[in-house]
Amino acid sequence: MKGKYPYLILMLMGVALDLGTKEWAFHQTQQEIAFRIPVVQTEYFKLDWHKVENSGGMFGVGQGLGGVLRYFRLAALGLVVFFFLRTRPYARLFLTSLSLIFSGAVGNLYDSFFNEGKVRDFIEVYLNFMPECIFGKLFQPWPTFNVADSMILIGASLLVIQLFRDPDLGEKKADRESEDDHSPGQVVEEEQQ
Repeated sequence: MKGKYPYLILMLMGVALDLGTKEWAFHQTQQEIAFRIPVVQTEYFKLDWHKVENSGGMFGVGQGLGGVLRYFRLAALGLVVFFFLRTRPYARLFLTSLSLIFSGAVGNLYDSFFNEGKVRDFIEVYLNFMPECIFGKLFQPWPTFNVADSMILIGASLLVIQLFRDPDLGEKKADRESEDDHSPGQVVEEEQQ
């Protein structure tokens, strides 16, 4: 665990940010009849707080599967913890991505267990230059989401970048550096002691 404390702090801050923003947003929208508060509106972009309880997965996928998804989230969280514990501290991008995924998973898992299997979403984004209807159906490219969803998406994107950039997580480079640290004289001294 040595050298991983900054990532643990990132995890705690991420969980606190997610749960805090959900509490704040749902408290703000409780007073609103339509549960929608405009935040930013420009010619090309619109951001609203929109109170939604999502019984599906990230970005609203799999509606109604909250109970099943709860256990999937728990298993995925276990995998993240496993890889976090097994990864060496010098794999910074990999550990950062795992920390963000962990934070988002814990935030949504908390909601899943303590909000009747539903996750609280509140961020709604519109790009005004996108068409409103496609083939006669309302087109909304991004469903309502939360900070946890954003952290999971950013963490997964960083993970993909890491795996394309350095699939062995710097193991070969670290092995070469550790070999370079030991000059032949040092090895002899260590063997004699």
